[in-house]
Amino acid sequence: MKPTPRIWFSLVAVLLVAAVFLLQGVDLGDGPSPADSVANNTAALAVQPSACTTSVAVARPVATATPAAATATATATATAAATALPTATSKPTATSTPTPTPTFTSTPWPTGTVYPPATIGKALVVDQALQVLRVYEDGVEVRTLPASTGQAAYYTPAFAGRVRYYIGTFYSYGEWADDAWYVFMGAGEIMIHSLPYTKAGEEKIYTGQEHLGVRPSSHGCIRIHPDDAAWLTAWNPAGVPILITPPVVGKEW
Repeated sequence: MKPTPRIWFSLVAVLLVAAVFLLQGVDLGDGPSPADSVANNTAALAVQPSACTTSVAVARPVATATPAAATATATATATAAATALPTATSKPTATSTPTPTPTFTSTPWPTGTVYPPATIGKALVVDQALQVLRVYEDGVEVRTLPASTGQAAYYTPAFAGRVRYYIGTFYSYGEWADDAWYVFMGAGEIMIHSLPYTKAGEEKIYTGQEHLGVRPSSHGCIRIHPDDAAWLTAWNPAGVPILITPPVVGKEW
């Protein structure tokens, strides 16, 4: 029987395997013994997986998003509103306050008032109803002087007392007056004096002469003619009892 190529190939393979085993069994000194080689080969085979071993795919853990430890909480911050600057206001215009018109009240005569106020010596009576200044000596009327007392806004109050002292010439309400005698303090200084006047050089220009003995026109004082004022100063009323009757209420002058 003639050997086939397959048989020859098998024999060559067996020979090669036998030669390998023979070579592994030769003691070369430092190399491992055949028993160690077998053991090592066995261990290596045990460690290396077989080609038929099914590899199990291990699922990679999915990365999980870790929530932030502290969630920023939006804090509502109160934003200060811009404060509007105040609008410049114009200064109020100064207005003159009108002088209130005093209300007339009937002033009672002082208790024990005698008309005239003295029967011995000198005495004076200002009669506001008739707008005259009466001059007495020992109870007798020696002169009646036309006068003008306080107008409605500056009425002359009733009074019983004595004439105080001489003032002379003074300036008030833009005008001059002479021979003034201070009597008492009302809303202002109540005096007996001449008609008021303005000056034009050396000339005196009197005002209000037409009101003497007719109607009240002063700022509270008792006005008389300049000649009568000069006479009264010469007569010297200092310390003389004086009576001023109440102002007339509601009279149309």
